[in-house]
Amino acid sequence: MNNKLRITLMAIVAAALVGCQTSEEALKEAGAKQLTYAELTKIYSVPRTVAWSRADGAASGTSVFQPNGTATVSWERQSDTGTWRIVGYTFCEKWIGALRGAENCYSVYKLKYGSFMTINDDGNVFTTFSFK
Repeated sequence: MNNKLRITLMAIVAAALVGCQTSEEALKEAGAKQLTYAELTKIYSVPRTVAWSRADGAASGTSVFQPNGTATVSWERQSDTGTWRIVGYTFCEKWIGALRGAENCYSVYKLKYGSFMTINDDGNVFTTFSFK
């Protein structure tokens, strides 16, 4: 299954999880596992290219994260640069222009078939992604 189709399917699953409870609660109940600091650190200790899609359908694209904490992102004829870091059990990113330049931190959950979901501060899905 190609990455774009996989990400689209994961976005559909995420949308189905939304109801009376937050998506994060539904993920936990379904047995999804939040990545730990050690797991996140290991994953991002090498250059990583990520194919992602926002759960709200607003955008999809590709990000490249370097072990030194720098990153690039591209989507729908746009691009940006920024930084990333791991804080506790969360992955944080800050772009120069995207997302209003604010640092945003997300819990990361591993799903089946090598895909992942990020959960924002209010407990809802922000993105689904997979490594290229």
